[in-house]
Amino acid sequence: MTGILLDSPLRPDQAEMVAMIQASAEELLSLLGARPEAPTPAPTASASPPSGSVLHLLLAEDDAANQIVDLTLLKRLGHVVEAVSDGAEVLARLADGDYDAVILDCQMPVLDGFETARRIRAGAVPKLNPQIPIIALTAYIGKADRDRCLAAGMDDCLSKPLNSALMVAALSRCGLGQPAVAEAASTPVLDLSLLGTMRQTPGNQGKTLLDDFVALFLRDEPRRIAELRKVAGSAPAAELARLAHTVGGSCAMMGAKQMQQAALALEEAAKTGPADQLEPALARVDAAWAELRRALRAEGFDCP
Repeated sequence: MTGILLDSPLRPDQAEMVAMIQASAEELLSLLGARPEAPTPAPTASASPPSGSVLHLLLAEDDAANQIVDLTLLKRLGHVVEAVSDGAEVLARLADGDYDAVILDCQMPVLDGFETARRIRAGAVPKLNPQIPIIALTAYIGKADRDRCLAAGMDDCLSKPLNSALMVAALSRCGLGQPAVAEAASTPVLDLSLLGTMRQTPGNQGKTLLDDFVALFLRDEPRRIAELRKVAGSAPAAELARLAHTVGGSCAMMGAKQMQQAALALEEAAKTGPADQLEPALARVDAAWAELRRALRAEGFDCP
Protein backbone atom coordinates (compact mmCIF):
# COMPACT_ATOMS: atom_id res chain seq x y z
CA MET A 1 0.00 0.00 0.00
CA THR A 2 1.22 3.48 -0.78
CA GLY A 3 0.28 6.73 0.89
CA ILE A 4 0.91 10.43 1.47
CA LEU A 5 1.47 12.13 4.79
CA LEU A 6 1.11 15.91 4.63
CA ASP A 7 1.65 18.01 7.73
CA SER A 8 2.87 21.31 6.29
CA PRO A 9 0.33 24.11 6.94
CA LEU A 10 -0.99 26.18 4.04
CA ARG A 11 -0.14 29.85 3.91
CA PRO A 12 -3.17 32.07 3.20
CA ASP A 13 -1.81 33.33 -0.11
CA GLN A 14 -1.46 29.74 -1.35
CA ALA A 15 -4.89 28.39 -0.42
CA GLU A 16 -6.55 28.94 -3.78
CA MET A 17 -3.62 27.56 -5.75
CA VAL A 18 -3.33 24.49 -3.54
CA ALA A 19 -7.04 23.70 -3.79
CA MET A 20 -6.90 24.00 -7.56
CA ILE A 21 -3.83 21.82 -7.93
CA GLN A 22 -5.12 19.22 -5.51
CA ALA A 23 -8.45 18.98 -7.34
CA SER A 24 -6.73 18.42 -10.68
CA ALA A 25 -3.53 16.65 -9.61
CA GLU A 26 -4.07 13.55 -11.76
CA GLU A 27 -4.44 15.58 -14.98
CA LEU A 28 -1.47 17.81 -14.18
CA LEU A 29 0.76 14.88 -13.31
CA SER A 30 -0.10 13.09 -16.53
CA LEU A 31 1.74 15.89 -18.33
CA LEU A 32 4.66 15.81 -15.93
CA GLY A 33 5.18 12.18 -16.89
CA ALA A 34 3.88 10.36 -13.82
CA ARG A 35 3.42 6.63 -14.26
CA PRO A 36 1.34 4.39 -12.01
CA GLU A 37 3.93 1.63 -11.94
CA ALA A 38 6.63 1.75 -9.27
CA PRO A 39 10.34 1.37 -9.93
CA THR A 40 12.10 -1.64 -8.45
CA PRO A 41 14.14 -0.53 -5.44
CA ALA A 42 17.60 -1.83 -4.61
CA PRO A 43 19.19 -1.94 -1.13
CA THR A 44 19.74 1.52 0.35
CA ALA A 45 21.96 3.16 2.88
CA SER A 46 19.23 3.34 5.54
CA ALA A 47 17.26 0.16 4.86
CA SER A 48 17.22 -2.89 2.63
CA PRO A 49 13.76 -3.21 1.05
CA PRO A 50 13.20 -6.35 -1.04
CA SER A 51 13.00 -6.02 -4.80
CA GLY A 52 9.60 -4.69 -5.89
CA SER A 53 8.75 -3.04 -2.55
CA VAL A 54 7.94 0.63 -2.15
CA LEU A 55 10.38 3.23 -0.89
CA HIS A 56 9.83 5.31 2.23
CA LEU A 57 10.75 8.85 1.20
CA LEU A 58 11.03 12.06 3.20
CA LEU A 59 10.18 15.17 1.15
CA ALA A 60 11.10 18.67 2.31
CA GLU A 61 9.34 21.46 0.36
CA ASP A 62 8.15 24.72 1.92
CA ASP A 63 5.83 25.75 -0.93
CA ALA A 64 2.48 24.07 -0.21
CA ALA A 65 1.34 23.97 -3.85
CA ASN A 66 4.59 22.36 -5.01
CA GLN A 67 4.44 19.98 -2.06
CA ILE A 68 1.05 18.62 -3.14
CA VAL A 69 2.20 18.08 -6.72
CA ASP A 70 5.43 16.38 -5.60
CA LEU A 71 3.63 14.17 -3.10
CA THR A 72 1.08 13.03 -5.66
CA LEU A 73 3.77 12.31 -8.27
CA LEU A 74 5.85 10.26 -5.84
CA LYS A 75 2.78 8.37 -4.68
CA ARG A 76 1.96 7.45 -8.28
CA LEU A 77 5.45 6.06 -8.60
CA GLY A 78 4.45 3.64 -5.86
CA HIS A 79 6.14 5.12 -2.80
CA VAL A 80 5.14 6.12 0.72
CA VAL A 81 6.03 9.77 1.27
CA GLU A 82 6.09 12.03 4.30
CA ALA A 83 6.38 15.78 3.79
CA VAL A 84 7.80 18.56 5.94
CA SER A 85 8.45 22.22 5.23
CA ASP A 86 11.98 22.93 6.48
CA GLY A 87 15.31 21.32 7.22
CA ALA A 88 14.88 21.31 11.00
CA GLU A 89 11.80 19.11 10.56
CA VAL A 90 13.82 16.83 8.28
CA LEU A 91 16.43 16.23 10.97
CA ALA A 92 13.73 15.55 13.57
CA ARG A 93 11.92 13.05 11.32
CA LEU A 94 15.14 11.26 10.39
CA ALA A 95 15.94 10.80 14.08
CA ASP A 96 12.60 9.06 14.66
CA GLY A 97 11.89 7.22 11.39
CA ASP A 98 13.37 4.79 8.88
CA TYR A 99 13.65 6.33 5.41
CA ASP A 100 15.21 5.14 2.16
CA ALA A 101 16.01 8.61 0.80
CA VAL A 102 15.53 12.33 1.44
CA ILE A 103 14.30 14.78 -1.22
CA LEU A 104 15.32 18.31 -0.22
CA ASP A 105 14.24 21.68 -1.55
CA CYS A 106 17.35 23.84 -1.55
CA GLN A 107 15.63 27.09 -0.49
CA MET A 108 13.63 26.68 2.74
CA PRO A 109 13.07 28.75 5.88
CA VAL A 110 14.58 27.87 9.27
CA LEU A 111 17.19 25.50 7.81
CA ASP A 112 17.80 25.31 4.05
CA GLY A 113 18.55 22.17 2.07
CA PHE A 114 22.29 22.79 1.85
CA GLU A 115 22.83 23.06 5.59
CA THR A 116 20.44 20.17 6.22
CA ALA A 117 22.50 17.95 3.90
CA ARG A 118 25.74 19.03 5.55
CA ARG A 119 24.40 18.13 9.00
CA ILE A 120 23.18 14.74 7.82
CA ARG A 121 26.56 13.94 6.28
CA ALA A 122 28.34 15.11 9.44
CA GLY A 123 26.44 12.54 11.50
CA ALA A 124 24.28 15.06 13.37
CA VAL A 125 21.26 12.70 13.38
CA PRO A 126 21.58 9.90 15.96
CA LYS A 127 21.23 6.31 14.65
CA LEU A 128 20.91 7.50 11.03
CA ASN A 129 23.30 6.24 8.38
CA PRO A 130 24.88 9.56 7.28
CA GLN A 131 25.18 8.20 3.72
CA ILE A 132 21.41 8.05 3.19
CA PRO A 133 20.67 9.15 -0.42
CA ILE A 134 19.80 12.86 -0.72
CA ILE A 135 18.25 14.36 -3.86
CA ALA A 136 18.06 18.15 -4.14
CA LEU A 137 15.17 20.12 -5.64
CA THR A 138 15.78 23.55 -7.11
CA ALA A 139 13.94 25.91 -9.45
CA TYR A 140 16.94 26.03 -11.79
CA ILE A 141 19.99 23.83 -12.29
CA GLY A 142 23.06 25.59 -13.57
CA LYS A 143 26.62 24.43 -13.06
CA ALA A 144 27.02 26.56 -9.95
CA ASP A 145 23.79 25.17 -8.48
CA ARG A 146 24.81 21.56 -9.14
CA ASP A 147 28.30 22.14 -7.74
CA ARG A 148 26.85 23.69 -4.59
CA CYS A 149 24.49 20.72 -4.11
CA LEU A 150 27.29 18.20 -4.52
CA ALA A 151 29.60 20.20 -2.24
CA ALA A 152 26.92 20.05 0.48
CA GLY A 153 26.91 16.27 0.19
CA MET A 154 23.80 15.73 -1.93
CA ASP A 155 23.86 12.79 -4.34
CA ASP A 156 21.81 14.32 -7.16
CA CYS A 157 19.69 17.35 -8.01
CA LEU A 158 16.52 17.91 -10.04
CA SER A 159 14.76 21.04 -11.25
CA LYS A 160 11.15 21.97 -10.56
CA PRO A 161 8.50 21.06 -11.48
CA LEU A 162 9.26 17.40 -10.89
CA ASN A 163 9.12 14.97 -13.79
CA SER A 164 8.54 11.32 -12.89
CA ALA A 165 11.02 9.93 -15.44
CA LEU A 166 13.75 12.22 -14.12
CA MET A 167 12.88 11.30 -10.53
CA VAL A 168 13.07 7.59 -11.30
CA ALA A 169 16.42 8.20 -13.00
CA ALA A 170 17.73 10.12 -10.00
CA LEU A 171 16.60 7.39 -7.59
CA SER A 172 18.32 4.86 -9.85
CA ARG A 173 21.58 6.82 -9.75
CA CYS A 174 21.32 6.62 -5.95
CA GLY A 175 20.92 2.83 -6.18
CA LEU A 176 17.17 2.86 -5.59
CA GLY A 177 15.54 1.62 -8.80
CA GLN A 178 15.55 1.13 -12.54
CA PRO A 179 16.87 3.90 -14.83
CA ALA A 180 14.38 5.91 -16.84
CA VAL A 181 14.71 7.74 -20.13
CA ALA A 182 14.85 11.48 -19.54
CA GLU A 183 12.47 13.64 -21.53
CA ALA A 184 13.93 16.26 -23.82
CA ALA A 185 13.84 19.78 -22.44
CA SER A 186 12.89 22.88 -24.37
CA THR A 187 12.88 26.57 -23.60
CA PRO A 188 9.99 28.28 -25.39
CA VAL A 189 8.26 31.37 -24.03
CA LEU A 190 5.40 29.10 -22.98
CA ASP A 191 5.23 25.32 -22.69
CA LEU A 192 2.30 24.85 -25.05
CA SER A 193 1.91 21.17 -24.21
CA LEU A 194 1.38 22.08 -20.55
CA LEU A 195 -1.08 24.80 -21.53
CA GLY A 196 -2.90 22.34 -23.79
CA THR A 197 -3.32 19.82 -21.01
CA MET A 198 -4.58 22.44 -18.55
CA ARG A 199 -6.93 23.81 -21.22
CA GLN A 200 -8.54 20.37 -21.55
CA THR A 201 -9.00 20.02 -17.79
CA PRO A 202 -12.11 21.49 -16.13
CA GLY A 203 -11.35 24.30 -13.71
CA ASN A 204 -12.64 25.14 -10.26
CA GLN A 205 -13.27 28.87 -10.74
CA GLY A 206 -12.92 29.32 -14.49
CA LYS A 207 -13.97 27.15 -17.41
CA THR A 208 -10.65 25.30 -17.49
CA LEU A 209 -7.69 24.61 -15.23
CA LEU A 210 -5.67 26.92 -17.48
CA ASP A 211 -8.12 29.76 -16.83
CA ASP A 212 -7.64 29.23 -13.10
CA PHE A 213 -3.85 29.12 -13.34
CA VAL A 214 -3.58 32.20 -15.53
CA ALA A 215 -5.98 34.19 -13.35
CA LEU A 216 -3.92 33.48 -10.23
CA PHE A 217 -0.64 34.00 -12.06
CA LEU A 218 -1.69 37.40 -13.43
CA ARG A 219 -3.05 38.39 -10.04
CA ASP A 220 0.24 37.76 -8.23
CA GLU A 221 3.07 37.99 -10.75
CA PRO A 222 2.89 41.70 -11.68
CA ARG A 223 3.25 42.57 -7.99
CA ARG A 224 6.27 40.28 -7.70
CA ILE A 225 7.91 41.77 -10.80
CA ALA A 226 7.41 45.29 -9.44
CA GLU A 227 8.85 44.20 -6.11
CA LEU A 228 11.94 42.84 -7.87
CA ARG A 229 12.74 46.31 -9.15
CA LYS A 230 12.00 47.87 -5.78
CA VAL A 231 14.23 45.59 -3.72
CA ALA A 232 17.05 45.61 -6.29
CA GLY A 233 17.98 49.13 -5.34
CA SER A 234 17.42 49.01 -1.60
CA ALA A 235 17.26 45.53 -0.08
CA PRO A 236 20.14 43.13 0.63
CA ALA A 237 21.12 40.82 -2.22
CA ALA A 238 19.75 37.84 -0.29
CA GLU A 239 16.25 39.34 -0.37
CA LEU A 240 16.49 39.92 -4.12
CA ALA A 241 17.66 36.33 -4.59
CA ARG A 242 14.76 35.03 -2.49
CA LEU A 243 12.18 36.99 -4.47
CA ALA A 244 13.71 36.00 -7.83
CA HIS A 245 13.57 32.36 -6.70
CA THR A 246 9.86 32.75 -5.92
CA VAL A 247 9.22 34.27 -9.37
CA GLY A 248 11.12 31.44 -11.03
CA GLY A 249 9.10 28.84 -9.16
CA SER A 250 5.73 30.34 -10.07
CA CYS A 251 6.81 30.61 -13.71
CA ALA A 252 7.83 26.96 -13.68
CA MET A 253 4.33 25.92 -12.55
CA MET A 254 2.87 28.14 -15.28
CA GLY A 255 5.12 26.69 -18.00
CA ALA A 256 6.68 30.12 -18.61
CA LYS A 257 10.08 28.72 -19.55
CA GLN A 258 11.95 31.84 -20.69
CA MET A 259 10.65 33.89 -17.77
CA GLN A 260 11.68 31.12 -15.38
CA GLN A 261 15.21 31.12 -16.78
CA ALA A 262 15.48 34.91 -16.59
CA ALA A 263 14.26 35.01 -12.98
CA LEU A 264 16.65 32.32 -11.90
CA ALA A 265 19.56 33.95 -13.71
CA LEU A 266 18.75 37.03 -11.63
CA GLU A 267 18.74 34.87 -8.50
CA GLU A 268 22.20 33.56 -9.41
CA ALA A 269 23.48 37.08 -10.09
CA ALA A 270 22.16 38.28 -6.74
CA LYS A 271 23.84 35.39 -4.93
CA THR A 272 27.22 35.25 -6.61
CA GLY A 273 27.76 38.04 -9.12
CA PRO A 274 29.14 41.55 -8.73
CA ALA A 275 26.63 44.37 -8.36
CA ASP A 276 27.10 45.48 -11.98
CA GLN A 277 25.54 42.19 -13.16
CA LEU A 278 22.19 42.91 -11.50
CA GLU A 279 20.96 45.53 -13.96
CA PRO A 280 21.49 43.30 -17.05
CA ALA A 281 19.79 40.44 -15.22
CA LEU A 282 16.85 42.69 -14.29
CA ALA A 283 16.61 43.87 -17.91
CA ARG A 284 16.43 40.24 -19.02
CA VAL A 285 13.55 39.66 -16.58
CA ASP A 286 11.74 42.73 -17.93
CA ALA A 287 12.18 41.53 -21.53
CA ALA A 288 11.01 38.01 -20.68
CA TRP A 289 7.99 39.41 -18.83
CA ALA A 290 7.02 41.46 -21.88
CA GLU A 291 7.39 38.38 -24.12
CA LEU A 292 5.33 36.30 -21.73
CA ARG A 293 2.49 38.81 -21.68
CA ARG A 294 2.49 38.88 -25.49
CA ALA A 295 2.38 35.08 -25.57
CA LEU A 296 -0.51 34.97 -23.11
CA ARG A 297 -2.44 37.53 -25.16
CA ALA A 298 -1.83 35.37 -28.24
CA GLU A 299 -3.40 32.48 -26.31
CA GLY A 300 -6.53 34.57 -25.77
CA PHE A 301 -5.96 35.93 -22.27
CA ASP A 302 -6.60 39.49 -21.16
CA CYS A 303 -3.09 40.36 -20.08
CA PRO A 304 -2.07 43.99 -19.41
